[in-house]
Amino acid sequence: MHDLLISPHALPERRLRFGVWVPPFPGWPTIQKRVRMIEELGFDSIWIADHFANPFNTRTAWMEAWSLLAGIAACTNRIRVGTLVSTLIYRNPALLAKQAMTIDNISRGRLTLGLGAGVRADPAHRMTGVPAWENRERVARFEEGVQIICQMLREEETTFDGEYYQVAGAVMLPRCVQRPRPPLLIGADGRRMLSIAGRFADAWNMLGKLSYSHTEFVQKAAEAMHVLTYSAKVAGRDPQKVRRSLCLGWTREDIYAGLAAFRDYLSPFIELGFTEFMLGYWHESDIDQQAPIKHLPDEERLIWMAKVAIPSLRSIAQTM
Repeated sequence: MHDLLISPHALPERRLRFGVWVPPFPGWPTIQKRVRMIEELGFDSIWIADHFANPFNTRTAWMEAWSLLAGIAACTNRIRVGTLVSTLIYRNPALLAKQAMTIDNISRGRLTLGLGAGVRADPAHRMTGVPAWENRERVARFEEGVQIICQMLREEETTFDGEYYQVAGAVMLPRCVQRPRPPLLIGADGRRMLSIAGRFADAWNMLGKLSYSHTEFVQKAAEAMHVLTYSAKVAGRDPQKVRRSLCLGWTREDIYAGLAAFRDYLSPFIELGFTEFMLGYWHESDIDQQAPIKHLPDEERLIWMAKVAIPSLRSIAQTM
């Protein structure tokens, strides 16, 4: 069944949203301090990457995402929280739905559930003993998982008999705070994944590639948005009710070099209809081997982003 009802938290609006994705390191005291600062600075959301280990260096500190998200939900009051994104590599979809319901209750209705299909190269496959599925199976598993999760978050009891996953009489009590369910964000750029996002997602998230130039990334985003729009229409949904979001950092350009660089990078995406952007934030000293991802490297840059860059961009976007 197509998931046609949309959470009120996911309805589009003209105001740009800015979230911060924080890696699950170096440790809880530091992460707690940072997420409280992110909330105090007025950001709209906090996101946690959900991998079993650091995909760039598996021998570095790396905490478990959903346990960490519970702590973040408990120590914040206003800001939305979510995963960017969770996969089904080592999570049964019924259990993942139960985790989402729990965090939605702990946060008092501030969860956005981010899901993705993952990749064969993820070290989680070998580290957890789960075979590295071929792409067709990976996407098919994801589609079944999304259907189970959406149904369980909306209903008290769910039964589902699929090719890869089966649940029988799965009870979900207490119910979610957000009705009919917490907003669902799907990370996708391939045609089959975009089709699933068009059918089920309240928000779609796109991730770039370090090999893309800025022009190439904008073109890829435009092409992906076309597929998403078509898929939503085929499913009988209003494409404008699927929020477009972008996870920043996978780029050649230093987008945080200054206000002009930040504005020039984001402006074409805003013109395409993207209204939510997730910025990476961690300190250079947090980890020995740095990933080649552009991010806010210290508190000073984080504060500058909240106090200067974002207000300026929002002001400019109102005239676009």
